[in-house]
This record gives sequence, C-alpha cells and structure tokens, in this order.
Amino acid sequence: YADGTTPVQRTLSGPYAYCGDKGEVCNDTFVGAMVSRDYDPRWRSWYNDTRTIQRPNWSPPYLFFATLSMGITYSEPIYSTQEGDEESPSGVGRTVFDGVVAVDYAFDNITNFLVENYLNSSTTVAVAEEAEPHYMIASSTGSRGATKVRISDETLPCPVGGDSSDCKAVRTSILDMAEPSAGGSTALDGVIARAFAKQKDEGFPDADLVSVKADDSASSSAYISQTRLFEIPEADLSWRIIIMSPTEVSAADTILRGDSLFGFLIGIALLGFVVCLALLYHFCKHRTNRTIVTSDWRFTSAFILGCSLLNTASFSFLGPNTDSLCMLRMWLPPLFFSLGP
Repeated sequence: YADGTTPVQRTLSGPYAYCGDKGEVCNDTFVGAMVSRDYDPRWRSWYNDTRTIQRPNWSPPYLFFATLSMGITYSEPIYSTQEGDEESPSGVGRTVFDGVVAVDYAFDNITNFLVENYLNSSTTVAVAEEAEPHYMIASSTGSRGATKVRISDETLPCPVGGDSSDCKAVRTSILDMAEPSAGGSTALDGVIARAFAKQKDEGFPDADLVSVKADDSASSSAYISQTRLFEIPEADLSWRIIIMSPTEVSAADTILRGDSLFGFLIGIALLGFVVCLALLYHFCKHRTNRTIVTSDWRFTSAFILGCSLLNTASFSFLGPNTDSLCMLRMWLPPLFFSLGP
C-alpha cells in the first residue's frame, strides 16, 4: 500500500470489486483486480467508516485516490445471511457484514454540469461549503475548487500525465477565487468572490437580492446575487449556492457636481424652502385674523411646514449612488409629502 508497510493482496479473486477507473463505464465489476496504483478500498475512510457505523452514509469531501480530484462518496453496507453447517448450527440465519458498496460523486462532474447548463446564459452559479472558510465545490465558470500541487513544493503544479505520487490537492475558498493562483480562471470568479463576501456580510438574506460591483471603479458593471442553502442532514452536508446575474447601472437619479442641473436644483429647492417659510411666518403672525382663524391655522401651518421640508428632499438627489443616498431617495420625499398634504 502507499504507506510502504501495509501489504496489498493482488489476486484474481477477493472480497471486493472495483469498477469505473479513469471515467470508464463498466457493465460488470471484476473482483480483486488492482487497476490503480496500490489501491485497496478496505483501507479507505469511506469503507472503514461504513464498516464501523453499519448504516448508509455520506462522506465529507475528500481527495479521490486515483484522480487526486475532490468529491464525496455515498456508501452502504452489504450483508449476507449465514447458512451455517453441522459443526456450527447456531450460526444459521445470522446476518454477516460482507462489505461496502460505494458511489463517488466528483466535484468536477458538478462543475461540468453547471458549465453545460449555463454556457450561453448571463447567469453565473457557484457552490461552496457553508462552513468557513467556505471551500469551493463547483462553479459555472469552469474553475475548479482545488488545485493539484507537488507535496515537496506547493508552489509547483502537479505534472500533467506524469507521476502523481508526489502530488496533492489544495482546496480553495470561494472568497479567494479572485486570485488566479487560487484557482480562479475568469473575470467572473472575482465577481463571485465579491458577491459571496457581500452576501456573507449581510447575513445571507433568503428573500433579498444583494448588489455588488465588479470592481471599485465608477464605471464598473454591477451584478445582483441571491443565495440558497442546500443541506443533507444525514450526510452532515451543508452547501451554499449563489446565483448571480448582471444588472444595469442607472445614473438617471443622480446629479453630480458640474452637472448643469446641480446648481439649478439647489436654487429651486432653496427658493421653495424660503418661500414656504416666509408664508408660514406670515400665516402665524396673522393667525388672529378672522379669515385665518376660520381656516384652522394650526393644521394649515403644519401643511406649509411639510411643504417646506418637501423642498429639502430634493437635496437627496445630489451626489453619487450610494446605499444611504438610495435609501434616502426612496423614503424622504414620501415622508415629507405625508407631513404636508
């Protein structure tokens, strides 16, 4: 075996079957053959764990022996009923553990599925572990969640098609996908990392869309994202799926310094504010006048004050689009309008 000590039984018959090496589809399994380097499934964690707990289970993500790719395994124990004989009649009908049947799910297959289904779509989908550091599972950009490097020197990539005995897989966090050295291969990987970080900062809201810019420049494109939690409780598996789509950036509700409307809007807003205050002063000063008394001067004064404040709401449309200003533009005019009319 790979530890250099454990012997491997290479026989044409044995207590296990192996099928599907290197992606080949098999119609029948064969027993006992050693089709990959020093491979004995009875020493793998999925076999030993299933033998110990004696029930169907999912493995945590781990490194596949033959391909050095990441994946998970679903395993079920296999049993037979002991027939017994004359020498041990008490063993008749006893259930005996015979082995484990296992199915591998490679993360590369999930990536391939996402790439094929979102190839001609503007939507980007990525999957990462819910637990920190949020290791990458798959992405529709085609980027892998692990990179193969040399054990002796992790700065060197694993040779393609060569000896992989000195290789290991290093997993990548979705938050680090912006770095090409971490596995990201497209510009969208960086946007996914920013979108996931923004979602995390906001507590992964289930019903809300979260916007993010591709970079910090003023002309940057923008995206909206939403996440969903995928769980298999019996497998202790918890993944966060993020769906991201581009959105349009509009500056129609923004008036910046230097714009011809910038000074005009300030002038009109101030003029309206001053006129309303002057009218309010005149109204309060002559509140004993019979005409003003019969018009309910208190209610009318509140109306005029609301109109003066409504003019000041125009100042919220000055400046760049920020989260705070966008919130003010949404709520300030209706609030002051309700105080007026």
